[in-house]
Amino acid sequence: MTKQKAEAFLSEMDENLRQIRELATNLSDEGLDGTVLGYGGRETPIRNILYAVANHSREHANHIQKILRPGSSSGSNPSEAQLILGQAEEALARLKATVLPITDAEWEKSLEDMTVIDVLQHLTNTQTSYIGYLTEGLE
Repeated sequence: MTKQKAEAFLSEMDENLRQIRELATNLSDEGLDGTVLGYGGRETPIRNILYAVANHSREHANHIQKILRPGSSSGSNPSEAQLILGQAEEALARLKATVLPITDAEWEKSLEDMTVIDVLQHLTNTQTSYIGYLTEGLE
């Protein structure tokens, strides 16, 4: 039951981040200077709120690891594979943040004979091949 509750929270956090991304997708650098009055009881730039979104989960991942103490559970002492996969998820999140705000005109830009869509197709195909390699290697 507790694991299901944790998975529900993680799913909700994914949805919250999707909504935050949607709200902030078209913010210009100048727009980040806009302020919010109610955050922490003081006037705060929108930029700081987005940095809080990025940093808060990292802070509390450390907090959870301190709660669990190394050696007392698998979550507090992740394996190398778990750490690598965490980095893969961070990289994919950064990719999403880069790609989602692209305008219609930017999709056609290319460099070294590849458009953004070509690069995304390449990454998708490569991930699919990794699944095959892992399946083969783990048999």
